[in-house]
Amino acid sequence: MGQTIQAILSRGCSGNQRSPQHNGARFLLFATAGQQIRIDVTSTAFDAYVYLRGPDGTIVGQDDDSGGQRNARLPSIGWFVLPATGNYMIEVTSFRANTTGTYSLQLTEAPVRCTLQT
Repeated sequence: MGQTIQAILSRGCSGNQRSPQHNGARFLLFATAGQQIRIDVTSTAFDAYVYLRGPDGTIVGQDDDSGGQRNARLPSIGWFVLPATGNYMIEVTSFRANTTGTYSLQLTEAPVRCTLQT
């Protein structure tokens, strides 16, 4: 959380959500139900696409261009509220098949809001 990962989408990491011709990279995240996050994938080399799979393996979110230009952001505005506690899989891929190149993945958690009682 709170860090940026610089990586390369390369050939040989296929069989992801989009198709066997789409290269992909996967990242594991342990999170708790109700946790609020945002996922940003940016690249100048390709049109970024991101999937988020929940602990049961189902897709709980996906995005293509909500991050502006050809960048992916999940959710498009605000924060994504995670529905369950467990391991989530973030999958970075591209809109077009057989694409490679550098990208950045940033995972941000919503700030904690405190209320004052008088």
